[in-house]
Amino acid sequence: MNKPPQFVFIGRDDLTNVQTWSGIPFHINKAFEAYSTAPFFIDELGYPNTPSIKVKNQIRGWFNTKNYYSFETAKFYADQINKKLDQLHLNYDFLFFIDFIEAIPFIKTKKPIIQYTDASKAHLKLLNYKTYQFTNKELQQVLELEQASFNNSDLVILTSNMAKNFIHKQYNLPNNKLSVLPFACHIFPEPIDYSVNGPWKQSSEHCNFLFIANEWKRKGGDQAIELIKSLNENNFPAKLTICGAYPNDSSKLEENYFDFYPFLHKDVEIEHQQIEKLMSNAHFLLLPTHADVTPLVLSEAFAFGLPIISSKVGAIDEIVGDSQGILFNPNFNIQQITHDIIKLFNSNKQYQQMRIACRKEFINKYHFKDWVRQLTEKCARTKKGI
Repeated sequence: MNKPPQFVFIGRDDLTNVQTWSGIPFHINKAFEAYSTAPFFIDELGYPNTPSIKVKNQIRGWFNTKNYYSFETAKFYADQINKKLDQLHLNYDFLFFIDFIEAIPFIKTKKPIIQYTDASKAHLKLLNYKTYQFTNKELQQVLELEQASFNNSDLVILTSNMAKNFIHKQYNLPNNKLSVLPFACHIFPEPIDYSVNGPWKQSSEHCNFLFIANEWKRKGGDQAIELIKSLNENNFPAKLTICGAYPNDSSKLEENYFDFYPFLHKDVEIEHQQIEKLMSNAHFLLLPTHADVTPLVLSEAFAFGLPIISSKVGAIDEIVGDSQGILFNPNFNIQQITHDIIKLFNSNKQYQQMRIACRKEFINKYHFKDWVRQLTEKCARTKKGI
């Protein structure tokens, strides 16, 4: 049996912290420990503190936008990484950069450089992410830095075909340098306390919707409230459980329609169990988001056989098909969506088939064991030059 390849995970922040990039590096590490070889880490690199960068970051901070991307910061990070690679004398097969492009143009290594992210920074600007609204001058700098980063990478792995196609067109990269691997389900280990069997109407006095998000406005919190009220006004008892984000105007939450839980941490056992309980007790995941790429919570819902009601933005339609939920345009007709949800839920057979389809999607596409296998195979082909 061949020995699994050795990865070095590289990131700006603490990659073992569940708060870093929505816990994605944290869970990838756990998956590697379970299904492959534990990675080495080069992380917690901090932020450049030269006078010019500090001033630029301070100005951007006033507008609640991302840190300043430049070749100056790229050299700062690359110097640290190159020194650590020299000092640690690591025996590795791949450098794996997790949502971290800045250092790559100046990395010195004979081993393959792999990137993994959901979208380029230039793409996020077009997708209306508030924290990536660069000025024209800053955008040009980002484009140049990303081009250099992609050119010096052996493989760039995106979480959707949408993001892959954008990078292929924007940066004129060959197809054999680009690949797609969706986020795996970040409920780890996989849930066991759930059911995809009915009958559903008898299981609850209400149809239970679950809204999990860390940003209220961008993720469509106000639209979620509007939809729940519309369902109840149409004599369809519905409740919304809100986890994480919270509206600025709490008067919107009428007590008999809504429950609220604070942000729950997956690395805290009691909170992890609470997340699983919320998923298990829900009938639908509700995410009327305004700006997204491939939200993690969708594959997590699949692990519980939980159908999804979401807006058709970003690459969500690559994740959720007609057999796994209902997608609607951001400027949706609330009466039409209300009608579609009531019709679906009142059909026990159709609803149960949807739950089964969601669970199958998790098993066939979003299980971490298969994710690690696919990543390893993609990287191995890169190393062989094929």
